[in-house]
Amino acid sequence: MFTARPRDPTQPNWLVVTLAFGTSAALWGLLIKQHNEDVAEYKKRNGLE
Repeated sequence: MFTARPRDPTQPNWLVVTLAFGTSAALWGLLIKQHNEDVAEYKKRNGLE
């Protein structure tokens, strides 16, 4: 029979923590990159550059 133990908050699962923060950082990086490309395209199309 399988019984689950409650998680110990003093011992975080560092793999999951790393994956969560790494994914978040990567998504923010892609968002900022896309934003900068969009701003450059906007300026180019509207003759602001």
